[in-house]
Amino acid sequence: TRQADGICVETITPAPGLPEAEATALQEMAIRIATELGVVGVLAVELMQARDGRIVVNGLAMRPHNTGHWSIDGARTSQFENHLRAVLDLPLGSPSLVAPHAVMVNVLGTDRGGLYRAYLHVMARDPGAKVHLYGKQVRPGRKLGHVTVVGEHLDDLLARAHHAADFLAGVIDE
Repeated sequence: TRQADGICVETITPAPGLPEAEATALQEMAIRIATELGVVGVLAVELMQARDGRIVVNGLAMRPHNTGHWSIDGARTSQFENHLRAVLDLPLGSPSLVAPHAVMVNVLGTDRGGLYRAYLHVMARDPGAKVHLYGKQVRPGRKLGHVTVVGEHLDDLLARAHHAADFLAGVIDE
């Protein structure tokens, strides 16, 4: 994730440049935490890298989490569906990616009002962008929704997702 002013503004899955051995070790750490806590369902384990390189646990959320909203469109089975499957004691679905990369950018409120016309523009400009609006009242800095794009070329995905989120928020107008 990339944070700005304490708010998650972007997620890239899988994390670019993260060596496979380190990714595996971090997943094992998260599984160990969930096991020791006896968690049933989704547990978001928020990790941060300290200045000295150590990885520290920054927070835990025993529920579907905004940093995993990309999974709605970017995974075979979303965090929401797998959470329900787990608490209902059903077999879990595959969380594997539907494409090599998934990029999600949160739509943050600005001084701009309604989002409907911007939503129409984004959908017409980029039919592959998946826009999820939460129905919240617009307030500066408030998470109003997110945009997810999936595909092969990370730079293109980042540009598309940021353009859509910025247009929705009124940061840009073309």
